[in-house]
Amino acid sequence: MSSDIHALYRASGSLAFMSFCGALFVVFTFITIKELRKHPTRLIFFLSVCDVMFSLKFLVTSFLPHSVSLQDHTVACLLQAGAQQFFGLASISWNGMISLNLIINTTRPFENSSSYNKLYHIWVWGLSAVTSIIMFAARSTGPSGDGTCWVEGQRSPIRLLFFVPLLIYFAISISSLIIAAIYSRNSGSSSNSLSERNRTGMLLRMASYTLVFILCWTGPLIHRIVQFTGKVDRLDDPNFLMYLDAFSVSIQGFVNSMIWLTNPSILKGFFYNIKKYLPWSDKYINQGENTPLIRSLQDEMQDPIQLAVILRNNILTCCLRGITLSVEDNLLFKLYSGGYGPINSTHMGGVGNGSGNTFAPRHNSNNGGSGSFNKISSIPPDVEERVYSEKELFNIDSLQSVSGTPSTAFLGRHEFKDYCPATFARIRALKGIAPEEYLKSFDSSLFFENLSNQKFSEGKSGSFMCFTPDSKYLIKTITRQECVLLKKKISKFYDYLFNNPSSFLLRFYGCYKITMPNDHCVYLAVMSNVFSSIPAGIKVKERYDLKGSTVNRGGNDINFNGTGLGLDNDFLNFRKQLSVPTQHKQFIVDQLKKDAEFMSTLNIMDYSLLIGIIPNDELFKEKNTLDLNQYIDRSDFSNGIVSGDDKFIYYVGVIDILQLYDFNKKLERFLKINFVRKAADGISAIPTEPYKQRFVKRMNQIIQDTIPEEDYDFSSFVRSPSNTSISSSDQKQNV
Repeated sequence: MSSDIHALYRASGSLAFMSFCGALFVVFTFITIKELRKHPTRLIFFLSVCDVMFSLKFLVTSFLPHSVSLQDHTVACLLQAGAQQFFGLASISWNGMISLNLIINTTRPFENSSSYNKLYHIWVWGLSAVTSIIMFAARSTGPSGDGTCWVEGQRSPIRLLFFVPLLIYFAISISSLIIAAIYSRNSGSSSNSLSERNRTGMLLRMASYTLVFILCWTGPLIHRIVQFTGKVDRLDDPNFLMYLDAFSVSIQGFVNSMIWLTNPSILKGFFYNIKKYLPWSDKYINQGENTPLIRSLQDEMQDPIQLAVILRNNILTCCLRGITLSVEDNLLFKLYSGGYGPINSTHMGGVGNGSGNTFAPRHNSNNGGSGSFNKISSIPPDVEERVYSEKELFNIDSLQSVSGTPSTAFLGRHEFKDYCPATFARIRALKGIAPEEYLKSFDSSLFFENLSNQKFSEGKSGSFMCFTPDSKYLIKTITRQECVLLKKKISKFYDYLFNNPSSFLLRFYGCYKITMPNDHCVYLAVMSNVFSSIPAGIKVKERYDLKGSTVNRGGNDINFNGTGLGLDNDFLNFRKQLSVPTQHKQFIVDQLKKDAEFMSTLNIMDYSLLIGIIPNDELFKEKNTLDLNQYIDRSDFSNGIVSGDDKFIYYVGVIDILQLYDFNKKLERFLKINFVRKAADGISAIPTEPYKQRFVKRMNQIIQDTIPEEDYDFSSFVRSPSNTSISSSDQKQNV
């Protein structure tokens, strides 16, 4: 064997060592820097783990004497072949998943892409394992021409198990970059849009990962295609493609680690630690940080992770503008018509009337988009929805007259549809919410000051939600089915709340549909916040979500002390009861029973009682401005219930009230009973009537008069705990 091929092996092995060290650096920083341990940087972590293992295959060609002879040893050859197929395929698969995740974040910014993590893992590890098994079963392992073992035979179809997925990931990676470029350019109708500099920086970072992936694997792909056409590599005279193949694959992990360094969290942490341990370097570091390159790398607005946040904020801006126009138009209609008129009969923007008809908007673009009527008599009766174009939402004709911005640049990108605006206005009126006060909560100038109020729920739904700056209301994504149900039942909710003003049911104050430029629709609801009256600066000490069921309802943690979200079994084991004054106990239980009976008439189940508990201490008394006794005397417990012993304040509300007992729930019940072998009366998925009965029974169990704890017997309530499962409550996280 010629010295040239040995030089090739040593060079590729040296590059592999650089990749090994670079990938280890990524793994180390991911583990040690807390800010990095989140989605989607977690995907890069798994990519680097695979790069560490994959690079070991090539390291042997540089560091072990006579490593080429390992190809003749069965065990060593099988290990090398397995490393190539399993970890090599897993590495390129994680590259593909990173690009796919970017596509999801860009096209569906309100979808929690982290919920796909399990599918990513199943696909990556499953594909790698299955193809490796096929390779071994076909007995096709052997010298692959690069000094190591993989698939023997340059024209073996087994190699397609690696290169067909590679081509697919190429397509996904290129598509992700194109989609990101289009959507980042189309983010421009609101104040949250990307500046051209930030957009360019963001796209460059995205392009870096994509181009490294493509460039590092284009050489091997071309080489293998040429081999498949019949050209045979000569080990005594290595050609250019052999060098390109070996060098490209060997260096990937190292180049990825260099791109990893552009993460703002790493640079900031790096400079912080240097300043901390080497104070004399502060001056030089500050000078370095002021260079354009370092400023750009530390700019979080150029971090690709921020693209989904920016797109969400653009859509939320549409929502805030739509809510503002809706409330203003309701006021105008009330002013001109002397009232709201027939239920669901308001109109200002383009409107529909249940028959599918849409009516042209009658806005005066010079009044800020709030609209004006040409003829009140022309407004159709029984209007169910109001439609606003992006031109109306942002009053673009006025912007054009002021700044020369062409209005046509924004048309058709987003559409805001307001469902049943008059009915929701009535529900707000029932709670005494004045329109001007309501609009203050949705002031866009304050809404985006603190992005920490935006989050995805802890539960199964993974819904996106954000609280208004004053924490009075919650904007939450809902499914299309939930939106249809809410539109269909909202008049019944209104009637019930009108007759039951003390109801503990969550209030819905608006339901909207926003159509994105790619025709993807986002459904949003505005609802009350159970914890809205907790004074600012006071944290909820304990939170519980109670359904009345016992299966998958906590109880596994014997050290549970009230921190985190507790479920039924956690509550019964730790808190045990809500001790309320004797004079209020029966009223509270009876009202919860009425609420459950109402839910049952609508075929709704899976609702739960959300409980928040805070100490009634000096801090609370100092910050609290409400006279709870005054509200309680009016049977209004929405602002808190003082415990019977005066030690705690309880905040309670019935949430998750949009789940029908439909086919999916019936199927869930069938599978859990017959395949998972869960207790039929202990699971959450049961018909509405027994669900109501079980819920009411639990309320009677936990809501008690003020009596000594030792005199109360809970033994009949606590079931054996099963696997903990956090429910899909959405307000549980507001602490």
